[in-house]
Amino acid sequence: KTENLKLPLIGRWAKNVDMIVFERDQQSSAIKMIREVTRRLQQHQSVVIFPEGTRSHQAKLLPLQPGALKAAYLAKAPIVPVVLHNAYLDFKPLFKDHQYKVTIGETIPYETYRQLAIQDLCNQIQSWMETSLNG
Repeated sequence: KTENLKLPLIGRWAKNVDMIVFERDQQSSAIKMIREVTRRLQQHQSVVIFPEGTRSHQAKLLPLQPGALKAAYLAKAPIVPVVLHNAYLDFKPLFKDHQYKVTIGETIPYETYRQLAIQDLCNQIQSWMETSLNG
């Protein structure tokens, strides 16, 4: 979201990685974002999407937003699910003894999910993420 650009470290990082930002309360902005993500995926660029739509403040996965997968369907792109463990912890104490972990799932080729409804694929990814978090 656009507000993230105002955060000191995140804003600089976001500009360096060419982050796509949008206004949450503007439908036209969300459509523009989906088009831009689709374009980048069609150019075989990697795009990181946080499908929960917001940051959880507890050790529980929030429901994934099916719209986060729309661009992958449009671009016929593979999807690689990723789990950030302990991402709910406040990032201010990064220099303390918090352990963060990343689990990378198996690539899901377009041919595997193209016949699935977006919600069904979303449910499958959510299930894998929950298993990964609890495992």
